[in-house]
Amino acid sequence: MADKIIQQGDRKSPEEVIELLQKYFPDAINQKIGQNNKLAVLYATFYGESSLFATVQSGFDATKQDIDNRFGKAEPSFGLTQINADFHLNSILDKMGIDKNDTNIQNAISNNNFYDLDEGTQRAVATWLSNPDNNMTIAVELMNSSKGIKHWTAYKPNNSSWQIQYQAGLTIPNFTPQTQTPPPTNNQNQNNSKQEEAYQRYL
Repeated sequence: MADKIIQQGDRKSPEEVIELLQKYFPDAINQKIGQNNKLAVLYATFYGESSLFATVQSGFDATKQDIDNRFGKAEPSFGLTQINADFHLNSILDKMGIDKNDTNIQNAISNNNFYDLDEGTQRAVATWLSNPDNNMTIAVELMNSSKGIKHWTAYKPNNSSWQIQYQAGLTIPNFTPQTQTPPPTNNQNQNNSKQEEAYQRYL
């Protein structure tokens, strides 16, 4: 089994993931990818990537196993949407606020090799991408690029397992709380009662 930096954990509920998707892709529920609803496409694809675990590293071997520091290592894709830190490291480090002048960091970016980073920075990146909000921020960038949903290999609209999750993405209820305003007459009555109570104290 390939060596991993982080272990699997923090599985999100379908409702939590739908809520995250609606936060970062607010118009997706009314948009299409091909003939399919965009929100459900994102849900099904990201389910296929991570099974909704927020803290998770790819189970695949890293590419270029002939390079010493990649031999026996897992692909450095992390989090809910499995962001690949080989190819998106520059943007990730910018958002983390990490100084990119370090030689190891420069090498990692130019070589598209996450494992050129020192171990501390590797763990910091993996941990940062395990935060669903951070992870979704990078996912939005990728979706806004010309490649879009095709960044993710789990986008398999003709696959039966994907289609099951697509249907789930269409039917999972939206738990966004509704703000309820009490009728004005009730508030006025309450205010009047408080005023009367305060007045009675001085009688």
